[in-house]
Amino acid sequence: MTPYNYVQNNPILRVDPTGALDTLPDGRYIWEMTDYEQSLVYGDPMETDLEKQWRVMQAEETGLSEISLTWSERAYLLGHMLGFALPSSKLMTASKALPGLSKAETGIANTAKGIMDSKAFKAGIEGMKNGTNSEITVNGVKVVFQADGPFSGFTLFGENGFVVGREALQSSDEIAKTVLHETYRISTSTAKSGGGVSQGMVTKETNDVMKFVERAFNAINH
Repeated sequence: MTPYNYVQNNPILRVDPTGALDTLPDGRYIWEMTDYEQSLVYGDPMETDLEKQWRVMQAEETGLSEISLTWSERAYLLGHMLGFALPSSKLMTASKALPGLSKAETGIANTAKGIMDSKAFKAGIEGMKNGTNSEITVNGVKVVFQADGPFSGFTLFGENGFVVGREALQSSDEIAKTVLHETYRISTSTAKSGGGVSQGMVTKETNDVMKFVERAFNAINH
């Protein structure tokens, strides 16, 4: 008996033109999945229930929820995703710490402020208010504006970036805190390291980021 299964027993959604490896619903090969698509498949260990619901909905709309990857394909994609999930080399460095922050935290806060002060970010926020989705990259950080996203922010470790959802539009303060929150997470979270993530680790990181956001928000508005 051969270990090869034609289109992994899914002839409706998949094609196998070469007999070597299955493809995605649109004909692309597994290794051609974008980082965003990989984030939809794997999710985030620290995502909230609302964030998970949105991710699953997006995966269903793109056909990714129907994909059943082999162990080798999962290993390949996970390794590829984690290869991109490193702290940004373009995070700003700080020679002097802001009040209440370390130099490293000040660098993260400055990076977040640089994103918020950019014309592209401000245009993305205005577009969201009109129901327009878009994406930008500022200083190596990708920002996706999702007007119908039922959350403030959603981390995209695989792309060194994050999604801004409609809940962030409650106020300018909420927008600022969302960007600070997400910038801190993509810079420091162990969820991108590839190791196991315990509930205790999740709780600690959640507490750490909340404390940072309050201190950083006060510091950059001082």
